[in-house]
Amino acid sequence: MSSLRTFKREKYATMRKVIELGFSTFNKKNRISREGGKAGRAMGKCRTAKMGGRKYACECGEEVIIYKSCNNKSCPECNGHENNEWLKFHKERLIDTKYLHIIFVMPEELNDPLLKNKKELTNLFFKVVQKILKKRYKGMTGGIIITEHSAGSTLGNIWVLEYILEKIKVCGRKRE
Repeated sequence: MSSLRTFKREKYATMRKVIELGFSTFNKKNRISREGGKAGRAMGKCRTAKMGGRKYACECGEEVIIYKSCNNKSCPECNGHENNEWLKFHKERLIDTKYLHIIFVMPEELNDPLLKNKKELTNLFFKVVQKILKKRYKGMTGGIIITEHSAGSTLGNIWVLEYILEKIKVCGRKRE
């Protein structure tokens, strides 16, 4: 008599378990985007009978079913290994230093003028922030990131200027 067992990795909580326990309720309350809903439903079925699978039989008579994965790019079951490899690769490339991450947010009142005069106001934003930083963090070097994104239910534009400054010794002491 052959025994049939299902290949499961249920030792830890999985994304599928989290989705099974509350995705539909969360989705109804929060109106997840179409793409988010599709990803959530795919991850909820990942490596289950709903996705289908293959049955493998051993010479000893034991049979194993291995279910198909959803292959969603957000699924930690499918892409967890690739994500970890990517993180490991990039972590090795980081410079071992202490840094400050300073964020400046453009006042909301300037959104409309900014959209009409993007180049001029962005340059002005850079200059003002640079002046503030030079005064406060003398002798520090850094990189700049500027982003425009939307947030909240109103989906209004938010302009953010981020500075990443390396902490270095100035006058024999570290600036904090």
